Amino acid sequence: MLGQNIPYSKELIVERYVIPLAPIWGGLVKEVHVLPNTPLHKGDPIFSMDSEPWLDKLKTA
Repeated sequence: MLGQNIPYSKELIVERYVIPLAPIWGGLVKEVHVLPNTPLHKGDPIFSMDSEPWLDKLKTA
């Protein structure tokens, strides 16, 4: 598993917790609200999804 969630090279191994994120439904990411290496707090938005395709389906349902 080394390398999948832990960056490494011949000179250095850096271990950190990596949490994979995925939305419940598919679609396009409209906006990313975070910057690399920025602390997050509970409830902070991480990304926004494009809701137009889902709103169209809701209107026709």
